[in-house]
Amino acid sequence: MPAATFADVAGATRVVVLGTSGAGKTTAARRLAQALGDGTVAIDFDDLRWAPAEKSPWTQRSEERVRQLAREAVRDPRWVMAAVDRCVADDVLAQADVAIYLDYSPRVTLRRLTRRTISRMITKDTCCNGNKESLRGAFGSDSLFRWWFRTFRDRHEHALEMESLKQGVPTLRLTAPKQFEELMGQVG
Repeated sequence: MPAATFADVAGATRVVVLGTSGAGKTTAARRLAQALGDGTVAIDFDDLRWAPAEKSPWTQRSEERVRQLAREAVRDPRWVMAAVDRCVADDVLAQADVAIYLDYSPRVTLRRLTRRTISRMITKDTCCNGNKESLRGAFGSDSLFRWWFRTFRDRHEHALEMESLKQGVPTLRLTAPKQFEELMGQVG
């Protein structure tokens, strides 16, 4: 997956935003979709992965259902998707014009993850298709923090790999939030 440029992103109609938990993928996808305009849809992969909270809180959908929802989502001619799971990565990346990898430092992403989680617990804001974060969820056996510690290094290595491959979707690897702001200045 060859390296992409800011110009590649500015000219894209289908973009995937990748990164570790807390990198800001969903926020970046929303902002980028708005900046790209012309009806570009922001898609939060967490809303595809998780079943609606009102039916079954914190229940992951089957991989088959997630693949079906992802295929439907990328039928739109203009979209920015925040994250992809391994079960749909090949399908979604094959449709993308460019990928942006938010490969920020552990300090940045862990701080953002902590701030976001505490904020959601206090404000009762929803995430992941209507689910709500809780103290138990934040620090229990399936916590997002444990997930972050287990996956951060793998996500960083994946970012380096995507940037260096010579075929596939062009990938723009950003290593600091200020680079995303610079990108937005050129896109918007």
